[in-house]
Amino acid sequence: MNSTVATDNCLHIPTRRLRYFLRTLKILYPLVLATALLLIVICAAIDQRYKRVPPHYQPTIVGLGAIVILLAFGYNCGAPLNPARDLGPRIFTLLAGWGTETFTFRKHLWFWVPFLGPHIGALLGVW
Repeated sequence: MNSTVATDNCLHIPTRRLRYFLRTLKILYPLVLATALLLIVICAAIDQRYKRVPPHYQPTIVGLGAIVILLAFGYNCGAPLNPARDLGPRIFTLLAGWGTETFTFRKHLWFWVPFLGPHIGALLGVW
């Protein structure tokens, strides 16, 4: 029993997991919205047509925007805005012996949400 609990808790360290009270599709919308907002902040900060933001303030604005978005949307699944940050550790835990649980969490195939959500949100954010 203790080894199962320890193994399950160690699985949470490198990968992002969905909260137990949420369904997979209900977390897709906030993830898409968070990524779209991040891209809107980036595009607004670096847009040269308006020239309202001096170049030396652009990294600060993007960083503060990312912090606010991650704090606002990060509770449910850790705000996986970067698919590479989520997929790499899943592949590692698969090879390290945790099996396919990293890809089939609660039999909902949770891994596609952090992979597909940021792509949809990025397209909506720059559109």
